[in-house]
Amino acid sequence: MLIGKNIHFQPVGPQNARLLAGWQSDPAFMGEFYNVWPITTQSMEKSLSDPAKNTIGHYIFFDSEKKEAIGQFGCFTPYTHSHIFQSIEIFYQLHPKSRGKGLATQAVCIMINHLFNSLTSERIQATVIDGNVASCRVLEKSGMVKEGTLRKLTFLKGKYIDMDIFSIIRDDWISEKVYRSNHPEF
Repeated sequence: MLIGKNIHFQPVGPQNARLLAGWQSDPAFMGEFYNVWPITTQSMEKSLSDPAKNTIGHYIFFDSEKKEAIGQFGCFTPYTHSHIFQSIEIFYQLHPKSRGKGLATQAVCIMINHLFNSLTSERIQATVIDGNVASCRVLEKSGMVKEGTLRKLTFLKGKYIDMDIFSIIRDDWISEKVYRSNHPEF
């Protein structure tokens, strides 16, 4: 289990299907930067049970004090030719009542540190809908650098929109000790 100052992670499994289906079908949880595609608990169970759909990691994170689920976090290889283009992409979503408290930054810092400590990847990246200032700030506070804009990459609310891409490379991270000393306590 990954444990931070205020949060901890547990791997996602079929037992979490009802919670994840509820979140992903809830416009308030998904927020203004995601399309909401309702999903049933049964469809989510099937998805979580399919080894072909497994990511490098998919977690639910919890408020350690309140002992309640507050978000999801995952990582995957974003490129078809992962033997040529080597990167890990992260994603996260936080329940609206837990936003604005530094918990997403803490989650991203924990995961960056974990991924560099446990894998040989040289790069971790994230994409963010253009205009999602809060999420961009989370990534910047976590040591990621905005590399540019991917124009008209995704479809949201009736139109194609841009996404910003952020990354941190192993040379920026250096080591757990250096990373922890340069970022918010996690």
